[in-house]
Amino acid sequence: MTTPAERALAGLPAYLEGRVRAHSGGAPTPGAFVLCWLRQSLRAVDNPALDVALYLADALGVPVFVYHALTHRRPWATARSHWFLLEAHRDLSAGLAARGIGAAFHLELPGQERPVLRELAAEACAVIADEVPVPPLDRWLAGLAAGPAPVLGVDCHNLVPMRWAGPVHERATAFRDRHSLERARRRALPRADALVRRPGFRPATLPFAPLDWATVGEDPEGIGALVAAAGVDPTLGRVHDTPGGRTAALARWRAFLAQGGVEAYARLRNDADQPGVSRMSAHLHVGAVSSFELIDAVDAIGGPGADKFADELLVWRELAWHWCARQPALHSVDALPLWARRTLLVHARDPRTCPDGEQIERGRTGDPLFDLAQQGLLRHGELHNNVRMTWGKAIVGWTPDPQAAIDRLVSINHRCALDGRDPASYGGLYWCLGLFDRPFTPERPVTGALRPRPTADHAARLDLASYGAVVRRPRRAPAPRVAIVGAGPAGLACARVLRDHGLEVSIFDKGRGPGGRLSTRRIEGERFDHGAQFLTTRDPAIGRWFAAWRARGLLQPWEPRQAGPGATLPSTPWLVPVPGMSALIQHLCVEEEPQFSTLVDRVERVGSGWKLYGRVGSAAESALLTEAEVVVIATPAPQAAPLLAAAPQLRAAAAERLMEPNLTVLLRLLDPVEAPVDLWRGAEGPLAWAARCASRPGRPAGPGWVLLSSADWAAAHLEDPPELVASALVEAFAEALGALGGALPPVLEATAHRWRYARPHEGLAPQGCLWGGALGIGACGDWLEGPRVEAALRSGAALAGRVLDGR
Repeated sequence: MTTPAERALAGLPAYLEGRVRAHSGGAPTPGAFVLCWLRQSLRAVDNPALDVALYLADALGVPVFVYHALTHRRPWATARSHWFLLEAHRDLSAGLAARGIGAAFHLELPGQERPVLRELAAEACAVIADEVPVPPLDRWLAGLAAGPAPVLGVDCHNLVPMRWAGPVHERATAFRDRHSLERARRRALPRADALVRRPGFRPATLPFAPLDWATVGEDPEGIGALVAAAGVDPTLGRVHDTPGGRTAALARWRAFLAQGGVEAYARLRNDADQPGVSRMSAHLHVGAVSSFELIDAVDAIGGPGADKFADELLVWRELAWHWCARQPALHSVDALPLWARRTLLVHARDPRTCPDGEQIERGRTGDPLFDLAQQGLLRHGELHNNVRMTWGKAIVGWTPDPQAAIDRLVSINHRCALDGRDPASYGGLYWCLGLFDRPFTPERPVTGALRPRPTADHAARLDLASYGAVVRRPRRAPAPRVAIVGAGPAGLACARVLRDHGLEVSIFDKGRGPGGRLSTRRIEGERFDHGAQFLTTRDPAIGRWFAAWRARGLLQPWEPRQAGPGATLPSTPWLVPVPGMSALIQHLCVEEEPQFSTLVDRVERVGSGWKLYGRVGSAAESALLTEAEVVVIATPAPQAAPLLAAAPQLRAAAAERLMEPNLTVLLRLLDPVEAPVDLWRGAEGPLAWAARCASRPGRPAGPGWVLLSSADWAAAHLEDPPELVASALVEAFAEALGALGGALPPVLEATAHRWRYARPHEGLAPQGCLWGGALGIGACGDWLEGPRVEAALRSGAALAGRVLDGR
């Protein structure tokens, strides 16, 4: 039964037949306009959703208003995907303006969250949206359907509309045959953009401030600043050789046609070491171009290559879209065919050797083909489809059960790939788990009856050297060399992200070895963590690192028994590296190989690059250390400011960031403290914190404690002799134990340590990082983000993201 809104669309052109689906009933409500919400069809022409909106507006005698938006709350949002989508939205805005269609683009930033779309829908007589059957877009559209205005979804991506979906676990051959006549009929239908009869409408007031693209400009720094402000995952950066938007999409497609790509497609499409595919998947994903446009060009060429290209585009791709439209729980193992679920669960307990999550996500497993594929995904945001099948099968074999495999495949693909989060992506990923396939017998360990696809067999069919050259090609030319000053959490996080993207990185640190505020000192068999006391995670991007470190046993939870006036229950789990706090820094240093005992004392701008000068070891004279195109200063603010002299604005910003000191005592006792407490926390006075060393996981038994002063007391006594500092804090600790009914055992040794720049002042607003744009210099550290190790890691990753933005 059709709804009143659908009946108002009677007489739509044949190419729009069957594309409209009502998400809510009722007649169009009184309103000033038809709201067209474009989500994954970001083009102003050859767009069925826009055409349906224009036809409905004509029937109702009202104008059309197009709303398109990008939010940081989108799952798997990264700097990479934000870059690509912002470029696509910019072209969409220009295309709509050229057609005289009123529109506004909404970039939602942290702190600006509000139900904008519902407010707009309340003023509209009807809502038209492009249909996308994957979360969260399907849920968002269903939520909008609860409002008073009728909501219509329009299939903008499939030649054969999803409304005609067939069996849930259909094979490609059956799908191809069942729709062959309808596919041929629709390929012959003429299409024409609907006429714009009431141009240029925009509501008098909007519940958001629309982005004015003229203020962003063409300089990459403009979009880079928007991405940085969005606060999304910065660990995956912009893909320079795949810009977003319709202009870039058409340029890539025309180049593919001009190079004979269609004619050679059937012969070369499976060779990942050759340019045999169109690389249009990311543009199709966001709808910058339509599959209808591509198939028109392919049909005009004809031949075996055209036939195979059409089969991939109109059969395999559309099969995945139709399948997703029938899945009530897309991320669940229940979405798999029954035979695949059974065989994987039967073999779930088979012994297997698995790389850990960090090795898999960074392409460090030791498997040559898999690592190249994963590194290509990290660096370039794309994965050749034939390699993706082998890559995905490897991950399935490295996970304990099918649900864990789904979670990992989806997470990695959707974060890294520019075409992630697409129904076609789901089809490709789930194929690795048996979707659209059949059982293969005899069953094998671990993967059971799944089609086997060993990485070694695939590697033997490839020229790995040539494929490696494809993967390791520069993200942009020339690729900048980066010099980092400071091998603490911020500097090492920055280096990690840059190296994962293939950049050459050098790190210099004045310390004799890794540690800094994540230091662990060994004294007579005991380990004293005398800097940062624990780690917490709140940020999803850095939280993935923490999760990987927990899985490999590097981080473990610490749940001390607390006492004292400042004792509180932690709001997030406390984690500590094992066997000491310095273990985390040592782990981060393994690949980065910082040059320690090197004090950088001068950074000079020379031409378009930089020269770093400093002293190595006990050298008396400063000498040239390295040259680089980009410099990252990852030291405390007072030390960073002089090194930023060539960027006065950055230097001034660093000089304004206040740092608080701390005085710490490493306390060795003859006997254990006889009190039921692992951690004493003060509210005022000299002692702020006293922690029993052995209470932390992985530490040896012993009676040692670490005492930390309050910031105010440290500021007043920073230059006191170490013995006076130790005496005062030990005395305060004895008083605290006395209040708990205990006594301080005899002291064997009390060693004071001064942290002049221990933590940023609590009252400072987070800035993420400092970046000098075209100068190619920036600064990062907890002093820019917050007084936590996680904040330092986040700041370093954020600055890496700005470096990756490039020009």
